[in-house]
Amino acid sequence: MRKKYLRAGRLFCLIGVLVFLSACVNVEEKIFLNLDGSGRMDVRYVLKREFFQLVPKGPGTMFPVSEADVYKMFENTKGVKVEGAKLVMDDKNVSLQYVLKFDDISTFNNDSYRFTLEKDGNNRDFHVWIKGGGAQQNLKNDELKGKIMTEAINQAMAMYNIKITVVLPAPIVKSNAQEVQDRTATWVVPIWELQKKPAFDLDAQIKVRKGLWDRIKDIF
Repeated sequence: MRKKYLRAGRLFCLIGVLVFLSACVNVEEKIFLNLDGSGRMDVRYVLKREFFQLVPKGPGTMFPVSEADVYKMFENTKGVKVEGAKLVMDDKNVSLQYVLKFDDISTFNNDSYRFTLEKDGNNRDFHVWIKGGGAQQNLKNDELKGKIMTEAINQAMAMYNIKITVVLPAPIVKSNAQEVQDRTATWVVPIWELQKKPAFDLDAQIKVRKGLWDRIKDIF
């Protein structure tokens, strides 16, 4: 019986560490988007050095943890090219930065993350959907959920966010971003909130100036 409880304790610790690690990283994305959906994405992960030592390495890891991982992650992704990757470590933090060029932003869409850029007359609607509920969905046992999802962990993770900045090809006329400046919108999504909510929706609408030929057609 004692061995059974020891195994359960180890399992609890392992699950706790994995959930905690997945939520203890700051993620920054800056996207430069063209009207045709192509563009460039600058990505940066930042996490505490002690957490970095515990992150699972190898295939299936939650995010790339080396420069080689970045190139391998996108080597078979059509329309995406890695233009550079750099791992930087200091006494406190580890950051991994990389740059991607892409032919169509929808290439990055998956079950957890979706980008769309849709035409609406002279406007374009840019939308990002991020799936939430990661921690709860990874845990099936209600008792484990209750132990891990505590206010102490909530506070410990409060400093971690996903920051998405998008530079769009025309002025923004409407957005739910926390910060909007001309063609640039910035959203900050707390990772702990993302763990609890079903999803986050990020929206920005731009007004595209008509070309000369379209303006001539309007006259007639």
